[in-house]
Amino acid sequence: MRTLLAEEQILARLEEAAAAGAELLVLPECAIPGYMFDSAEEALPYAEEIPGPSTDAFERECRRLGVHAITGLIEREGDTLYNAAILVGPDGLIGSYPGAMGIKTGYTDKALHCLLFEAARNGRTLIGVVLGSPPTGVAAGAQDAAKMLNWGFRLRPRAPVPG
Repeated sequence: MRTLLAEEQILARLEEAAAAGAELLVLPECAIPGYMFDSAEEALPYAEEIPGPSTDAFERECRRLGVHAITGLIEREGDTLYNAAILVGPDGLIGSYPGAMGIKTGYTDKALHCLLFEAARNGRTLIGVVLGSPPTGVAAGAQDAAKMLNWGFRLRPRAPVPG
């Protein structure tokens, strides 16, 4: 089951952003299908594989408009659900990250192009920043973020220090 209304509304915002000169639209976590579930069982019919129908729709529109988009959705791998994000551009799906909860781009004169990100897996939440990403490639910052998150999730959690 897909929520086409939410997807159609988001794709309309993508078109508006492109018409206003934006090159990258960053949408919130679970923008597709939105936050409306009380349980994983309730969310399961709205989850999809990546690539999947929403990814295909974003690929078509990003290609047509010549822009990039990052959006959150519920990813399904078997019976496991992830709060995930996809990065799509004119050349198609650039990447996705299971457990992505938020992504924010920014720029300062000293830090240059930056990417702030957050992801959660197995009860652990990691937050990171990529500073000085190449301004010509959205994918480079996303790839660096994925490498950092993968490294962090591979680390063994420390035992709490007795108080």
